[in-house]
Amino acid sequence: MSRTAFFRKIGAEYANQRWSWAAVNHERNEVYFGAWDDRTTQSSAVILEDKWQSNSGRKSPGYSDAAKKLKLVENHGYALQVFKMVNGRQPNEDGPSKILELDETLYPARLVRTEHQWIAVFSGYEAETTEAIHAKIAKLYPEGAKRTISVEAIERSGAARKACIRHFGPSCRVCEMDFGNVYGELGTGFIHVHHLYPMKFVENAYSVDPIKDLVPLCANCHAMVHRVNPPMALEELKKLLRRRSAPK
Repeated sequence: MSRTAFFRKIGAEYANQRWSWAAVNHERNEVYFGAWDDRTTQSSAVILEDKWQSNSGRKSPGYSDAAKKLKLVENHGYALQVFKMVNGRQPNEDGPSKILELDETLYPARLVRTEHQWIAVFSGYEAETTEAIHAKIAKLYPEGAKRTISVEAIERSGAARKACIRHFGPSCRVCEMDFGNVYGELGTGFIHVHHLYPMKFVENAYSVDPIKDLVPLCANCHAMVHRVNPPMALEELKKLLRRRSAPK
C-alpha cells in the first residue's frame, strides 16, 4: 500500500498524491507521519531531517509540506500519529526511498525537535539523543560479513527482512512464484517473509539470522504454512504441491 492510499483509508488530507509525506485530519486534530524502519528504534524514530529539503539538487515539496504539518503538532496541539514503513531502497542506492511494506498500525508519539531533525518518541518511552538512535539503527544491520541482527521479541525487523530478500531474491521458496513476473512493475520486489521459528514463542530478545531464520514466501504459501499450529514445514508444503500437481 502506498502512503497516500493509506492516508485515504484513514480519512486524512494530504497535499499531493505523488510527493506527500504527511497528512492531517483537522476534525480529530491529528497529524500522520511515516517512519522508515532504518531510522526507527523501539522507542523513537527520526521522521524528518533538514538534509531532506532537497533531492539531487532539487527542492523537495514533500519536505516543506511535512514541516508545515509538524508545526501543527508543535504550535497548535495536534496529536502525532506514526506508522512504520519498510525501506526498499538498497543500502548504496541513490534516489528517493521506496516503500516495500507499510504497517497500518498507528503509534501515538510526542514530537522532539533537535537542531537538524524532528524525532517522534513513542508513547511510554523516554526521548533519546539522535546519536543513540543512529547507533541502535546501525546495530540492526552492520556493514561487512556479519549477518546477525538483534531484534526485540515479537518485533519484526525490517532490516532482517530486507537482508533475507537480498540473499534469496523475491521469489517464493515453495512454489517459486515471482510477483514481478505475474503482475509486472506493480509486483516487482513484493514478497512475504516467513520466520522459520515462530516469534510468538520467543519470550526474550534474541538474534535473527536473515539467512538461516527467514525465508521469502508468496502470500498463498505463507498463509498455508500458518493454517496449522505449529506452522507446517516448507518441505511438507512442497510435497503437498507436488502431489496435487502430479498427473492422475
